[in-house]
Amino acid sequence: MLPNDITVSARVRAALDFALTKIGVCEDPPGSNRSAELDTWCREAGSPLGSFWCAITVWKQAKVGGLWAPTRDVGSCDEWVKQAKAAQLWSTTPVPGACVVYTNAQTIATGRYAGQRDAVHIGRVLRVRPVLQSIEGNTTLGKYDRNGYTQTLKEVETARVYGYILPEQGAA
Repeated sequence: MLPNDITVSARVRAALDFALTKIGVCEDPPGSNRSAELDTWCREAGSPLGSFWCAITVWKQAKVGGLWAPTRDVGSCDEWVKQAKAAQLWSTTPVPGACVVYTNAQTIATGRYAGQRDAVHIGRVLRVRPVLQSIEGNTTLGKYDRNGYTQTLKEVETARVYGYILPEQGAA
């Protein structure tokens, strides 16, 4: 359940509460990007089974809360960035409920995302104070890892942050 010191809209609260109940979801077996629950989420999102699932968990949270999400390719961090920028939801400032997007600092040269920095991992911001924390899927319990085995609460590694996707219009 969301801590009492975090003030957000009812929709953001629903998404964060759902995300918090899913801390501890794990791949089974580890390294497979699969489990009964992850397979269900992939099917709902229209993503292939065994896909990297950080963006799938963020999409599922958005669906539960009625928050913004991309209209296609919801398992792609790059698609989240492209559509968030078009929807004017891209921000350099975190707020509870926003998506934190990480990059490898490389620029995509060709295709749909040409000119965009490569978005390699995504989570959902839980709080900004006293420490910037997020709920991230497909990660590890330790430091930053874009392809782990669990969903957990993490301290945001700000040096790797590309930006933030506001959860709804007017959230800043």
